Amino acid sequence: MMLFLTIFGMISIMFIYGALSWGFTTLCFYNWFIYPVFTSLPMIGYSEAVGIGLFIFLFNTKPVSFGVIDPNAEENGSKNIEQILNFLTPWVVCLLGKIIYVFFVK
Repeated sequence: MMLFLTIFGMISIMFIYGALSWGFTTLCFYNWFIYPVFTSLPMIGYSEAVGIGLFIFLFNTKPVSFGVIDPNAEENGSKNIEQILNFLTPWVVCLLGKIIYVFFVK
């Protein structure tokens, strides 16, 4: 029972982290790229951006994997790399968006 609660808790934390981090990225991209072009659209807040990010996530075609796909993943370290990439992807996308905004849009 304790193992089930631990697994459920970790999956919940990963989902909440993903929703909040991608919501922040969605908010930044909306404020940088969409709102300046379409000024008649309303400004959105963080909670609306999280909702829009979750809506966009519905159309994600990449399967979400919580387990190990490669049976040799423990040996070659690809499981750790995949977890680190899943953690850092929203922030790298936001950083690249900021670079594009600063050098090409502003």
